[in-house]
Amino acid sequence: MFILTTVSEILLFTNLPPNFTDLAIDIGAATIGWALIASFILLDFPATSKRLSDRERYIAINRLIGGGVTVRSEDGLTNSKTKSFWLALRDWRTWGFIFGYMGTFLTHIALSDAGHIC
Repeated sequence: MFILTTVSEILLFTNLPPNFTDLAIDIGAATIGWALIASFILLDFPATSKRLSDRERYIAINRLIGGGVTVRSEDGLTNSKTKSFWLALRDWRTWGFIFGYMGTFLTHIALSDAGHIC
């Protein structure tokens, strides 16, 4: 609640129209809420996760290898951050998440009063 109050006070002193202020608070609260939920549901990388049994770890790692997901390149060296970034941009799943987020965001704007500001 403290974070939401602080964000509200900061946004009140900006020159944003009131509907955009409400939109920013809504999106911020939803992001914080989903982050808390995701921290309990999503696991770390299978090789380092503490919640997986040995058999589950083996299955998860083999699924990642079968799907072409790896942190190592063909020569056995770890990929650099730059190479990992470009690999992520070429992955269709990244674009699916981007378009999914943007679709949700634009739908929220279209259904809220923020779309009616002149």
